[in-house]
Amino acid sequence: MRSKQYDILIVDDDFEDRMIMGEAFSEIGCENRITIYESGSAFHRDLLALRELLPLPRLVVLDYNLPGADGAVVLSLLKNDPVLCTIPVVMYSTGMSRTQVQDCLGKGAVRCFEKGLTYADVVSFCKRLCEEAFGNPTSVE
Repeated sequence: MRSKQYDILIVDDDFEDRMIMGEAFSEIGCENRITIYESGSAFHRDLLALRELLPLPRLVVLDYNLPGADGAVVLSLLKNDPVLCTIPVVMYSTGMSRTQVQDCLGKGAVRCFEKGLTYADVVSFCKRLCEEAFGNPTSVE
């Protein structure tokens, strides 16, 4: 686990999506507040260490379509943990059915988003994540 507290944890297996999101967070001045995991298993390895972080991360962002255990499974793991269940979780994907969205919301996700098609969409999404985590996208200090 890292020694620095990160406020937004993102789990996405797609290299290009991770790179674009990293650039977008940098553009809005929030890059030092995020940690991006390349897989659900990499994130899962840190779950126990997450329990020791005080304060806990402000937001977890899960790609729904992760290989192996999909984002809904990881969401369930978080929401069934007595310590980690308080962390808000946002789900996102290139496509989720209405049933998948309802399932995620029923399991405790606070929001479900579609992945953007353009870089401007990704910047807008990252701003919304900062707003979700910090209350005001321009006040991330």
